[in-house]
Amino acid sequence: MERVLVFLVIVWGVGVAQYYPYCTVPQWEGYQSTYGGIFREGQVVLDEMLTRVAYDLNNTRLALFTSGTTGGVSRKIDYIYNYQERILYTIEGPTCTKTPLTEPFKKQCTPKGAVMTWGKTWLGGAGPNDELWILGFTGQLNNISYHISFNQFPVVPVFETLMGEVDGVSLYQNSNFMNVTVGIKDPAVFNPPPSCKAVDVEPPDSSTRRSHGILTL
Repeated sequence: MERVLVFLVIVWGVGVAQYYPYCTVPQWEGYQSTYGGIFREGQVVLDEMLTRVAYDLNNTRLALFTSGTTGGVSRKIDYIYNYQERILYTIEGPTCTKTPLTEPFKKQCTPKGAVMTWGKTWLGGAGPNDELWILGFTGQLNNISYHISFNQFPVVPVFETLMGEVDGVSLYQNSNFMNVTVGIKDPAVFNPPPSCKAVDVEPPDSSTRRSHGILTL
């Protein structure tokens, strides 16, 4: 019996400190796995989340279906960001709340001042169909250092690492993106459930603010 050797080779390079307005494809779906935590008042609070993502730049909308633990407490919450209506729908079990969106839709693009790195990856063999180009970018955004990467063809997120301070709180977060496909298979993922119809819009709070990262949602 023949044995097939599967191997992984990654070659990295460093680019120049130049701004590359590099963005993901306008529509994609996939999963985001996030692990990290914050250090506040002498306490460490850990997060471990798995999020199913539907990202739609063309219609400025975003759906996040999250499950995981925060500080050891399990939660399952769905978020539907409708920027045309400027409403965030938050669904937890049978409860739906609506709050106004006070920030614009966040495109998944490299920030100004990012330094580009690159990597060429071979999976399984050295044939032309076995290689992947991974483009990475590093930099500083406000008080956060970041390292983000994209697959080049098609341009979809691969991972993001954040480390720094937000509002006086130390933050570390690592996110990986998996099973990403281009396009939106079923636009109904952006439709809020019937329980949201009769709900009044509440004043905005901190929950309307999305991730402090660049790719993370």
